[in-house]
Amino acid sequence: PSAANSPSPWGTGAVAEIDGFAGATLAVFADSESLAAYGPNPPDPACRAPAARAGRVQGRREARRVAEFLGL
Repeated sequence: PSAANSPSPWGTGAVAEIDGFAGATLAVFADSESLAAYGPNPPDPACRAPAARAGRVQGRREARRVAEFLGL
């Protein structure tokens, strides 16, 4: 889970590749509520349920944008 401005674990290569892609792209990053739910240690089992709930809420909010991007 990462925010839009987080450093990529793959370095700058993936970002450069996406930026250079001539087609349309859509990225969905974790929002502030989801990031807060992950807590300081995302693998911690205590974070699973809150993170899942926050991710589901964000997913519902983003669904229309993703569907429009996909032409659905």
